Amino acid sequence: MESYNDVKVSIIVPVYNAGELLRPCLASLTGQTLRDIEIILVTDCPTDGSDKVCEEFAAKDSRIKIIRNDHNLHIGESRNHGLKIARGEYVGFSDDDDYQEPYMYEHLYRKAKANDYDMVVSMDTHVEQGRAFTMDIPKEADVNPRDYLLRDLLSEGAERHDFPLCTNIHPHLYKRSIIEQNSLVFGDTRKITAEDRMWNIQFFLKSRNIGILREQLYYHRNNPNSEGLRKGSGYRTEGKVMAYLLDIYNLLKEEQALNNFGHDFLIGAMSELMNMLGYSLTMDKNLSKFLRLRKDVRRLPFGRDAIKVWTRPDWNPSSIVRSVIKLTI
Repeated sequence: MESYNDVKVSIIVPVYNAGELLRPCLASLTGQTLRDIEIILVTDCPTDGSDKVCEEFAAKDSRIKIIRNDHNLHIGESRNHGLKIARGEYVGFSDDDDYQEPYMYEHLYRKAKANDYDMVVSMDTHVEQGRAFTMDIPKEADVNPRDYLLRDLLSEGAERHDFPLCTNIHPHLYKRSIIEQNSLVFGDTRKITAEDRMWNIQFFLKSRNIGILREQLYYHRNNPNSEGLRKGSGYRTEGKVMAYLLDIYNLLKEEQALNNFGHDFLIGAMSELMNMLGYSLTMDKNLSKFLRLRKDVRRLPFGRDAIKVWTRPDWNPSSIVRSVIKLTI
């Protein structure tokens, strides 16, 4: 049994039906070389016995705390419950089916303390069917990490023509005082998606001192039973995506950041809205759905402006569909 006085890092892990992947996840957390941590497991009414595995690990390690949701709150609200009891100087997050290098939090914490960073950004590796992919952070980000990463996230990685860098929260470390001073919370994933991107956007806007650690520390598995991939979970719907975009727009407006980051936001919103509208036409082949979504897009305070941002010189089938969408909006 281990005891602690000062908690350097609180690690929050929502737990649903992780199955056989939960034990490796918890083993990689309890085996961290940074010992002054607390591991907050938020069991979200699992039906596969994952709660029993959590209790088994907690019985062997006093650093583990368990919060039991009375009903299924999904991942966003589960993380918020964990934040309410977190005591660490910094906060980290893990999914229940992923795993970390044993020195992950030692390296992140050391980097954070060396320069009193509000946040330390590192890299995660996506693992699927024996293949692994890691997205590097460009050297250009070193000049002004906060602005570079925020613009990249808002614009959906447009400048790099790639997936945005900070879509996930898991490989990073966040100063808890910034979270508490600004009352930062995750969006309710029953109402919006993607809550992790929204969290990072909020945190970037409230931070001034961000460090980059170019190490592969976190391994993200594409688990078909996870909330984001589970069939029928409703994690990503058109309504939730539009609610997410509206929340970002309102946040930028409240923070008086539209002048600096508004164009980046419109580029990212354009990508999301074009994909949604295009999918309704080409994949669903549902004109009535397209007309309904078009009406919803027009109602957004930025909807028309976002669609107008789209320009593409190459005339492939996707570009033709998007050109038609632009004309109809």
